[in-house]
Amino acid sequence: MSTLESEIEKKIRSFVKSTGGNFHKLNANYDPGIPDRLVVYPDSPSVYFELKQANGTLSNKQEFRINQLKEQGYRAHVVRDLDAFKKILSSYPDIQQSIKNAKLNRSKNTSKTGYQIFT
Repeated sequence: MSTLESEIEKKIRSFVKSTGGNFHKLNANYDPGIPDRLVVYPDSPSVYFELKQANGTLSNKQEFRINQLKEQGYRAHVVRDLDAFKKILSSYPDIQQSIKNAKLNRSKNTSKTGYQIFT
């Protein structure tokens, strides 16, 4: 049985938040074919993602829009699971640096007891 798109979204959202990024859901009602998720990390260009189940297919509008975004220099991808998502993020050195910085900042702002230190 194929993993539901909502389950894929939960896993990806959790990963992005845990690594210092932001995960936004876009509304295709205003821009048909636009990828449905936008991932943003500090000091890095945003990345558009269209989430699909393993057996899901892109509509013609989605395929056109993703190709159009890529031709315009944007980062746009289709993903079907968390592992593929992580692999795509790992291909961007600026995002990898942002994730490393987030880990360093978290460790600096956490006491030996594990509680968050607010400054």
